[in-house]
Amino acid sequence: MGGLVLFVVFFFTAYLGRAVCNYFHVSKVDWHLSISHLFLAGLPMIIVGIVDDKYRLNYKCKLIVQILAASFMIS
Repeated sequence: MGGLVLFVVFFFTAYLGRAVCNYFHVSKVDWHLSISHLFLAGLPMIIVGIVDDKYRLNYKCKLIVQILAASFMIS
């Protein structure tokens, strides 16, 4: 469950950073698009991690989810 905590803290910090940049008008990056893609790619990995902690999935299932998440980020 440590991955879930890191996931939540990372995205809280990212959205807080985006809010600060928007407040001071220093945003030169499309934050919403970047953060949303990271969130959507990380969410299945977090779900598989939680299920793995409870039911002990085999490595093939976890690897397939990681490959699909990475493929989503590349595309």
